[in-house]
Amino acid sequence: MRAGYGRSIFEPLMPLILGRDISGEVAAIGNSVRSLGIGQEVFGALHPTAVRGTYTDYAILAEDELAPKPAPISHVVCLV
Repeated sequence: MRAGYGRSIFEPLMPLILGRDISGEVAAIGNSVRSLGIGQEVFGALHPTAVRGTYTDYAILAEDELAPKPAPISHVVCLV
């Protein structure tokens, strides 16, 4: 990638953020979100065809891509 391999494929998506799985806390929600709340701990995964990634400080996901994190399970275990 650093040498330019795949530039013609990925350049429209740059910066490319990798990752599908996520575990964290809801920072904000849209008007139509009903099952999640700000501050709630969640985990989930993006659809395999998603062009965005989750290896970042903040990620935008659809409500159906997340589920409440069980209290006794750590965020690290959710990602294994």
